Amino acid sequence: MTKTKAFDNEQEDQGALVDTQENKVSQGQSVPVELRSGSLITLDVGSVHTRVALFDIVEGRARFLAAGIAPTSANPPLFDVSEGVRVALEQVETISGRFLLGEGGSLITPSTEEGYGVDFLASTLSLGPPLKTVVVGLLDKVSLDSVTHLANTSYTQVIASVGLNNMQKPESYIDLIQKTRPDMILIAGGTDNGASKSVLRLVNMVGMALFLLPEENRPKVLFAGNLALGKQVHNFIKPLTSIQLAPNIRPTLTTERLEPAEPVLTDTYRSIHLSRVA
Repeated sequence: MTKTKAFDNEQEDQGALVDTQENKVSQGQSVPVELRSGSLITLDVGSVHTRVALFDIVEGRARFLAAGIAPTSANPPLFDVSEGVRVALEQVETISGRFLLGEGGSLITPSTEEGYGVDFLASTLSLGPPLKTVVVGLLDKVSLDSVTHLANTSYTQVIASVGLNNMQKPESYIDLIQKTRPDMILIAGGTDNGASKSVLRLVNMVGMALFLLPEENRPKVLFAGNLALGKQVHNFIKPLTSIQLAPNIRPTLTTERLEPAEPVLTDTYRSIHLSRVA
């Protein structure tokens, strides 16, 4: 049985949810000018419960309006995270009197002139295992180490490392990717305007593995290597799967620079999880 919570009708068993939300955006808290015309849905998909909260701007201040909670539906018998999200959103619709879902059950964003939907969505996902990740680089102590460090800045599990030092026949790595079905492949290699042919050889191997996988099982790719190769790598991988380009995490042999690439990895991580919710 699911439970709901309205701002004006607090229930004890949802106090933790509301306290958390109200600590973030209190009734009297001013908000930045650029957000004063926007409504917000927060979505948290946990391993047990899925929680949704609705905020809007009233008289220039952020107001908490309603929240819903439902069991997370990733497990049997549904195996569909979106069902729990839908139930929680429908509870918020009932409490707030606002239509949030469009045809097909998708969240309406941005909001319409009629007041349907919301302008912003903020989501967190603590559901499920870490993303299975294959890291690809040139040298063990250089780009391969750096791309592994990048993977470790997010909730990932490195299931395989591919580099020139441990390079076996391309078929063995292609077979490895097919068998492990990673969620994501991170590629680095080549200093800025440095190595190109060796990097492209690794990218070509990744492309062959992607081509042989069913389209729905192809991992997303993030390339954080030689900047001069970014466009070429993007054009090669894009027809096969989603790819993001990040600043080179090893611009010189002696410099590791993870920070500029971390937001790109976060976006990739989020898009993978959100695709599961959708």
